[in-house]
Amino acid sequence: MEETTKEELYKEAAFVGLALVPMWWLVKTFTTATNMDGPYKEVLDIVIAGSLFHLTAEESGLNTWYLSNSHAAKKQFSQSFRSHDAPLRHSMGWIRGTGFLDRS
Repeated sequence: MEETTKEELYKEAAFVGLALVPMWWLVKTFTTATNMDGPYKEVLDIVIAGSLFHLTAEESGLNTWYLSNSHAAKKQFSQSFRSHDAPLRHSMGWIRGTGFLDRS
């Protein structure tokens, strides 16, 4: 892996990690205010925060942007995207069948 590629991957990981913090804080504040407690409260808070972050990213269009601009997409394109006129759906065959690209 090239050094710039590693740097891009680390930046993406840092962004996702930092973006989860405010969502986790909101969930933790809500569950604490409602006196939700139990042995798995912290894990539940993290799962809920991650789920809400994913839904927010999906609704805001961040996931769509990520599919074509992320480290993984660039890696996939560099390995299989040989023609400039090939449609996106064809070049992203690795995600075909998931319904991800069938959304409007």
